[in-house]
Amino acid sequence: MSLTALTDHVENTHHTYVKNAIPTLSGMCTQAEEVCKEGDCDIEELKYLWKSISVEQLDHMMKEELALFPYIRNLDRNEIDMVAPAFGSITKTISMMESEHIRSSRDFRLLYNLTNKYQAPESAHKLVQGLFKRLKEFDNKLHLHTYIENNFLFPSAVELERKLGKR
Repeated sequence: MSLTALTDHVENTHHTYVKNAIPTLSGMCTQAEEVCKEGDCDIEELKYLWKSISVEQLDHMMKEELALFPYIRNLDRNEIDMVAPAFGSITKTISMMESEHIRSSRDFRLLYNLTNKYQAPESAHKLVQGLFKRLKEFDNKLHLHTYIENNFLFPSAVELERKLGKR
C-alpha cells in the first residue's frame, strides 16, 4: 500500500470513526449522568475525563489532517519541493504525534480503570451499560488506529523523506 493510500485509509476510516463517535459518546455520558443522579453510580469523573480525551483527539487529528498528512501525500508523490513543510522535519513532527499517542494511551488507561475494565455493574441502567460497551469499542479502535500510524505510516514516511534526501 502506498503512503498516500495508507494516509487516506487512516483519515477516511479511523479519523471518520473518531469524529462520528465522539458526539455520540458525549451524549451518552450526559444521558448516563442524568439516570445516575440517584447515587447508584458516579459518571461525573468519567464525563470529565471523556471531555478531555475528546478535545485532545480532535486537536490531534486536526494537526495530522492539516499539516502532516498533506506533507506525507506530497512526499509520496515526490512533490515535496512544491510545498515546504511549515513544521520542519517530519521526524520532529512525528515524534510529537507519538508523544500525543502515549498521552492518549495513558488517558485511556485511566478510563479503563475508572470503568472497571469497561464493565458496568449489572445493576447499572442500560444507558450506562451501553456507554461502557461503546467506550470499550472506541478504545479498541483507537488502539488499532495508533498502531497503524506508529508502526507503518510514520516509519515509512520518515524513511521515504530520508531516501529522497529531503532531511
